[in-house]
Amino acid sequence: MNKLRLMGTAALVVIGIVHLNLYAREHYDQIPTIGPLFLLDVILAWLTAIAIVALRSAWIRRITAGMGALLCIGTFAGYMVTLVHPLFGFEEPYVSYSGGVAMAAELAGAACLGLYALGADRRVAGTPSRQVLQSGTSDSYTEPDASSSSSSPSPSPIDAGTRNDISVSPMGSGGGTQDAQDK
Repeated sequence: MNKLRLMGTAALVVIGIVHLNLYAREHYDQIPTIGPLFLLDVILAWLTAIAIVALRSAWIRRITAGMGALLCIGTFAGYMVTLVHPLFGFEEPYVSYSGGVAMAAELAGAACLGLYALGADRRVAGTPSRQVLQSGTSDSYTEPDASSSSSSPSPSPIDAGTRNDISVSPMGSGGGTQDAQDK
């Protein structure tokens, strides 16, 4: 599984755990409007985490990850508002331990899921951005054997693009994407 996807999913699970703890054990269920919103946050975070892991289609996973990033941003923004101004009549007096854990998970989740949704993890599999090729083959450039008695110096990968007998493959040629390997 992709690292951004895994970390973003873990952040959603943590967000759900923190909010469920506050709802059930810290009596946030008694707070009008805020209590049901905490429960809704738990449900949405966990459903989104399950969907990101369970969905088979890569593009639907990316859309779901984008929705998860927006959930993280919205939850973080709501918490920030309650620290400085009442939201639905509720105001946090300070950042609690649970609040700190939730904020960290929300920021991490927003970053990881946002980057995953935007495709920041995509790269051409097995092909560096500038692969030096020898004589048009798909094998990467290798130094000649030391036993060969050629009088010309061996080309280095740095100046290989200036030699006529070596070609540089264009960016994005060959291979599949990370998503293709992700399935």
